[in-house]
Amino acid sequence: MLFYVGWQSRMGQGPEALEAAWALFSRWEAPEGVEFKGMWQRPDGGGFGLCEVESAEALYEATAPWSESYLEYDLVPIVEIEKAAEIAFTAAAFRKG
Repeated sequence: MLFYVGWQSRMGQGPEALEAAWALFSRWEAPEGVEFKGMWQRPDGGGFGLCEVESAEALYEATAPWSESYLEYDLVPIVEIEKAAEIAFTAAAFRKG
C-alpha cells in the first residue's frame, strides 16, 4: 500500500528542537516492510515522502519515533490514478442505480 507522508515543523519551537529533529533523522532507518520511494524538503520547514508499506504495523513502527518530535505529520493512503479512475467510475455507476 502506498502512503503520502507529509510533515511540517511545529510552530513556536526554538532552534534546539530543529537540531534534535535532524539528529533523530540522521540515525533513523525505515523498518522492514517500509520502503521510501523518495523524500523531499520544502523551504518553509515542511516536506513529504512517498512510501510503500506492507502493513499498518510497519507504518506505525516507521513513524512512532516522530510522534513527539519537532514535526507534525500526516499519513494519507494513496491510490495509483488508473485504479482510482476505475473505482470512481464504479462508484458513479452505483450512485446512478
